[in-house]
Amino acid sequence: GVALAVDAALHSPFAIGGVLCLRGAVLTSSVPDALAAKRSSNPLEVFAYHGERDRQCPIDEARESYEALKAAGARLRFIADASLAHSCARGRQQLCGGELKEV
Repeated sequence: GVALAVDAALHSPFAIGGVLCLRGAVLTSSVPDALAAKRSSNPLEVFAYHGERDRQCPIDEARESYEALKAAGARLRFIADASLAHSCARGRQQLCGGELKEV
């Protein structure tokens, strides 16, 4: 879901307010060219929320993929949750709801 959402935002012909990323990683192969084209007009806003105990998508791999996005010009906010694995957690919905209001 995260990879598809970010890729769609990067290649969208219209402005996207931002992308909310939960427990996933970015396809770094699609980042540089697409984001460079959008960088000057409207930087992509990305809020990523990831569990430190996630074994399906390890946090180090996820963090590295988001850093590639940031290096290409996206505005990134990355939050790591020490208690979260690759599952839904209470409280995250409230946090993400606040982020959606900002976007």
